[in-house]
Amino acid sequence: MILAFIFLTPRSWFQDRPTLQLSDLRHVQGVVEVAYGKNSRTYQIDARLVESMAADKPEDALRQILARRLKKPPVLRSIEPIRNKNNVILGYTVVIAQ
Repeated sequence: MILAFIFLTPRSWFQDRPTLQLSDLRHVQGVVEVAYGKNSRTYQIDARLVESMAADKPEDALRQILARRLKKPPVLRSIEPIRNKNNVILGYTVVIAQ
């Protein structure tokens, strides 16, 4: 029964997606891929990493960060800030085209 539960339960039931924590910048370099599809990929990027790029706009910094990681310029589809309960930006959820 236990093995059936382990192997037959769909992954979506567990809701165990990676989340970007403030302490992850030292360990994960501030970029976490959270979804992958046929036409897009979704990343969470730490706001401190974006700020460290010293770009005029967050979009420019996000492009630079993802271009360095992907080894090609990304096509950004959407950028959503991740905010805490005090409305402080902790990071960004970025969807790029494949």
